Amino acid sequence: MTFGSGQVRPALTAYLSTTIAPWLRAEAPPAVRHRLLGSAARLAYTAGFLCFDGNEQGRAQAYYRGALRLGREAGDPGCYAPVLRAMSVQAHHLGHHGQAWELARAAAREAPRLPAVQAAFVTGQLAVAEAARGDRRAALAHLAGAERLLDRASGRGAPIGDYHRAAFHHQQSEALAALGDVTGAVSALLSSLRHRPAAEHRARAVTTARLAELQLDQGHLERACATWHELLDLAAPLESARVGDALRRLRGNRSARALLVRVAGPVP
Repeated sequence: MTFGSGQVRPALTAYLSTTIAPWLRAEAPPAVRHRLLGSAARLAYTAGFLCFDGNEQGRAQAYYRGALRLGREAGDPGCYAPVLRAMSVQAHHLGHHGQAWELARAAAREAPRLPAVQAAFVTGQLAVAEAARGDRRAALAHLAGAERLLDRASGRGAPIGDYHRAAFHHQQSEALAALGDVTGAVSALLSSLRHRPAAEHRARAVTTARLAELQLDQGHLERACATWHELLDLAAPLESARVGDALRRLRGNRSARALLVRVAGPVP
């Protein structure tokens, strides 16, 4: 997923249908069955995310639902709570803020049973969902809670859906932007980029695109143009529909169009 969904998605979905699905239908001792359910849930979650990144929203939802069912059958909140969080992210991305909040609440209810890093992840998404509904107090309280949980984490990444300081600041930015604090959202994105591991090319591109959008919203055209150039450099090797969508949004931004018109005009 470092460079986007690309060709990874069809390979993984084929593996799930041709290998994992028959194994799930086979007889197995309870301990083996439990491990298989957990592994299958994680793979289905990954397939769902790859479809989400590829803008195949219906397929993403189907894989997420499959992962949720497998995780619940395994009785492992470490499998199904991150899936609920991912479904909340998808709903938020599509503008379904009520559904995003319900899914985020369902994930956050499992926080006491999760390792600190996973608990932080689901708590941060609840903050984003609450901000989108206009609940400033709850959003800021859960952001603070997510940060405290992350500080307590051992440093080990989540088994599915990695979470670290860069991811926290990205959630913080989304929440602040939804609450109307664009300046704070830009500051949080800059922090996210500073903490983002160098190997996470797709995530860095998505974050950079969001930063350019917010800078344009602020009217900081020169900064936005510099950020846009960074995005174009990052986007070249990627196969991610979400990054492609971000580039199209930037091209269609009113402030960006006005700048391009001025640049194309006669030189005084």
